[in-house]
Amino acid sequence: MKGIRAPHFVKQDTVFVRNNGNSAFKGDMARYDGESFTIEPGEYLEMPPECARLCFGWGEADKHRVIRRNGWAKTEGDMPAALALLDTFSFHSTEEEAQDRSIAPAIGGAAEEAKASPADTVPLKDGPSNRIGGVNLLEKALRPARPSAPA
Repeated sequence: MKGIRAPHFVKQDTVFVRNNGNSAFKGDMARYDGESFTIEPGEYLEMPPECARLCFGWGEADKHRVIRRNGWAKTEGDMPAALALLDTFSFHSTEEEAQDRSIAPAIGGAAEEAKASPADTVPLKDGPSNRIGGVNLLEKALRPARPSAPA
C-alpha cells in the first residue's frame, strides 16, 4: 500500500508574489541568489519559496527579521507602518491565482500577527545590529542552525 501525502505536506516549488501596493519593490532588498528583481505595483513575480521567505518573511510568524533586512523600521515605533507595507504583498500558489485581482491579500497578515502577540516579539533597537552592510544574508539564512548544547 502506498502512502498518500496530504496537500499541506507537499513542498511548494514556487510562490507567486503580487505587489498590491503603490510603489515598486526593488533595490538592495530585492536580491536573491546574486540577482536583482523588481515587482512593480499591480504586478506579480514567480520565485522560489526561499526567496519569498528571505525578502518578504513568507511563512514566518515573526516579521522583525524581514522588516529589518528591508530597512523599513529602525525602531519598534516604526513597526505599524512597516507591517502595513509588508501587508501590501500577497502570496499565491498558482499563476492564475496571482492574476486574479479579486483575490485580496490574506486577512490576518503581518500587521494582525504582530497585534495578536506583542509579548512574543523582540524589540528593535536602533544601531549597528540592524544594519545590513557587508553581511551576506543569503549565506547567513542558508547556514545550518547550530545544535543546542545538551542540558
